[in-house]
Amino acid sequence: MRSVLLTMSGLVCLSMFLCSDGVPERAAAASGPFTGVNVDFAQIPLYFVPNEGQVHPDVLYYAATPPYTLWATGDGLVFDQLRGTGDAAGAGTAERSASRLIFLNANLKPRVRAWDAATYRVNYFRGQEIEGQIVDIPTSHAVVYEDLYENVDLKVYGRGTQIEYDWLVRPGGRASDIGFRYEDIESSRIDESGNLEVEMDSGKLIHTKPYCYQPIGQNRVEVAARFVAREAGGYGFDVAPYDANYPLVIDPVVLVYSTYLGGSSSDAGNGIAVDASGAVYVSGFSASTDYPTRNPFQQSLKKDADVVVTKINPKGDGLVYSTYIGGSASDVARDIAIDSTGNAYVVGETDSTNFPVKNPFQGKRKGTRDVFVTKLSASGNALVFSTYLGGTQWESGYAIAVDSKNSAYLTGNTISPDFPLKDPYQGHVSSQQLAFVTKLQPDGTKLVYSTYLGGSSGSMGRGICVDGQGSAYVTGDTYSDDFPVRNPVQAARAGYSDAFVTKFDPQGSDLSYSTYFGGSSKEVGWGIAVAGNGAVYVTGQTDSTNLPTVKPFQAKKGGLDDVYVAKLDSNGSALLFSTYLGGSSYDYGRNLALDNDGNCYLVGWTYSQNFPVRQAFQTKLKGAYDAFVSKFNAVGKNLLYSTYLGGSSEDAGSDIAVGADRSAYVTGQIYSADFPLKGPIQPSKKGGLEGFVAKIR
Repeated sequence: MRSVLLTMSGLVCLSMFLCSDGVPERAAAASGPFTGVNVDFAQIPLYFVPNEGQVHPDVLYYAATPPYTLWATGDGLVFDQLRGTGDAAGAGTAERSASRLIFLNANLKPRVRAWDAATYRVNYFRGQEIEGQIVDIPTSHAVVYEDLYENVDLKVYGRGTQIEYDWLVRPGGRASDIGFRYEDIESSRIDESGNLEVEMDSGKLIHTKPYCYQPIGQNRVEVAARFVAREAGGYGFDVAPYDANYPLVIDPVVLVYSTYLGGSSSDAGNGIAVDASGAVYVSGFSASTDYPTRNPFQQSLKKDADVVVTKINPKGDGLVYSTYIGGSASDVARDIAIDSTGNAYVVGETDSTNFPVKNPFQGKRKGTRDVFVTKLSASGNALVFSTYLGGTQWESGYAIAVDSKNSAYLTGNTISPDFPLKDPYQGHVSSQQLAFVTKLQPDGTKLVYSTYLGGSSGSMGRGICVDGQGSAYVTGDTYSDDFPVRNPVQAARAGYSDAFVTKFDPQGSDLSYSTYFGGSSKEVGWGIAVAGNGAVYVTGQTDSTNLPTVKPFQAKKGGLDDVYVAKLDSNGSALLFSTYLGGSSYDYGRNLALDNDGNCYLVGWTYSQNFPVRQAFQTKLKGAYDAFVSKFNAVGKNLLYSTYLGGSSEDAGSDIAVGADRSAYVTGQIYSADFPLKGPIQPSKKGGLEGFVAKIR
């Protein structure tokens, strides 16, 4: 028996391992010169380390994401967890829990190799002896079992700190050969949604219904697949017929975490953002006196409803900070954006005359309701700036974006004839309501530009994004026949109200393009995102049966109101795709986000029992309406996954963000006491309306 101290070169002391004649066991915390090193494991991505003699010889590779360790052996995987109690110094007791995943009827000697080299190197020191050290060992992001079955490979990898896997069936292989069984568990079953549930000592492990596809050319061709039970407690896959000339990938869709977020009154999540580490920022409102706070700028509710801003750590199991922001009346946050250093920018509207301000462009409320723009420090306990923005009537702030220089762009609605302007593209026109587009300097004290946007019959700005050149893109809806257009896809209003898509030049003084988008009834534009190549994606809701469609996934309206998703080219002069998405009742698209490949992720809510689902972890509508999360590929023809997300009451998704690992992060508001949860920070609903945060991979 020997003890091994594992360190990352030049970084931190990570953990200690104890090896015995069986599988490795986690040992007590290290003593000696490394005692007292503090490590935020949530910030350390998962890496695989080859066994070069530092652990039991049965182990080929392993990966640690405390308190878990994954051991990769020749015949399976061991999931090892250390649970214990003790003080900060490490004193206490520990209990080990391990479960095994065994490959059935597999190649007894597969080639197991590292895949996707990582930048970290690992050093090992055995006790105090210099002669026994093992240094400069390379690490990887994944390991691959080659020919685990004939022409079938298994890739095991990490997304952040999560362990995941893909099966690759190469031409000549058979998916039906794949078999596995869990050992040292409480129970396992395939649930009514097709997910594989495994009850372990340490909790429930869920393998969601597999997402199966073939990469053919530039497309992913979806193939139906499901888990099936095998003899002796084993499981495998039943895969529909597919083209055996191309590889087949089996890749489960996973609910990584999901939690309530709220207090004993009414709360809602309206905006969400995610940083490079996977930390999540949520904005909304709370009327609860017991909304969860941590390291707050403002500890308690002032009155009525206040803005709330919450940051959740990358693992999704704890709050980094959470704070109220508000005055003596109602204050609501609609959207949130972050900069590269973790400062949060929040927009919404306030009825308060004493909303917190700092270094403001406008220090006082002018009308009955004004927009507010607040920049919260990375620690969450201080304002960098906070300002009112409005005229003598009322305004609503709906969306915010931040560029690489930390300038904030916002849009919303105003009925004030004296809304603050700076070098406007458009001055005030006679209208009940106009959109506005405003750019603030990084310090928040001055406007770079600010303009009305609309026609003579009313327009609403609801979504905004910004590209790398500093051009702002805005979407919303208009009732006006004279809404400004430039190089349009659609030059005239077609229905009662149409969506619009408008691009400003970087100076904000002119339009690069601007177009209507709609059919003969009603459209509402909500979400907008721009890809690196300048293509623009928009979503919202439509009541029109003749919405312009191009290469649609769904060519016809399915019911009463449907979601729409459209993609415009970089010039705004052509639709690259446009599609309905919906079932036989009401379906509302609220926002979207993109990954680096141009795949489009949507969130909203649906009343339809037949809303399109693909590879869903929830296949059926459970309440009056449920949130939905859907993912399209970059050309819009393939729905890569689509799932309900809800309980037995009324649940809606408001906003979505996409992480570097292509996970979708969603927030919204729910009434269900049985909303799907996984590893929740808050395991139960406290009030009537409640916020939620969920991560989906």
